Amino acid sequence: MRLKIPELGGMEISEEAEALCRLAMAHYAGLGVEQDSLRAATLFAKAAEAGHPVAANQLGAMLEQGDGVGRDPGRAAAFYRQAAEAGLALAQLNLGVLHHHGRGVGLDLAAARRWYEAAAAQNEPTALVNLGVLLARGEGGTEDRARAHALWARASDLGEPLAAFNLGMAHAGGHDVPVDFGQACYWFERARAMGHPSAQAALDEIRPLMSEAEVAFAREALLSARRNLS
Repeated sequence: MRLKIPELGGMEISEEAEALCRLAMAHYAGLGVEQDSLRAATLFAKAAEAGHPVAANQLGAMLEQGDGVGRDPGRAAAFYRQAAEAGLALAQLNLGVLHHHGRGVGLDLAAARRWYEAAAAQNEPTALVNLGVLLARGEGGTEDRARAHALWARASDLGEPLAAFNLGMAHAGGHDVPVDFGQACYWFERARAMGHPSAQAALDEIRPLMSEAEVAFAREALLSARRNLS
């Protein structure tokens, strides 16, 4: 029997694979059973073999980090790839990160970009940020700062503080946009509200440089954003 899993976009998973994955999660978190990472890894491996992408991704993460099992980025990449090819956005992000930094696989910015694109298409916030970084730098393909800024704006609306901070830096430094401390203040304020550790220092630095018009713009833009996001 096969089950449609809503969390996986209706992907069909065998009943056995889903049961193994749920039991593995229970052992990993110690929910209703004794916490046992090694037992969890064994069950995740069985669920992955039965075709469960979440199990493959979770086992990949354990192997990448050495979490309860021996650290093995190469094997982690193989499990991430299984889940990524099945369409799991988090696995696509994870595989992109390995290619981006050359961990467990060769450094390959073009491959990183492809996997970030796949995850970004599903609105994975960190993938949107990372893809924006590659686009802004022209790494792994052509440079496109305008698209990078659009991706960061999208990620900010999904609650990613680094995306808002990056936009603040772009406007404060005039990186392919005019220097605009009102825009910079707006994005730094959003980053601060989402918990970015450097946003307050950035605000303290630009506030003495802001004109009255820029202060008024930032205030109104923040009020509008709060209304739109509420």
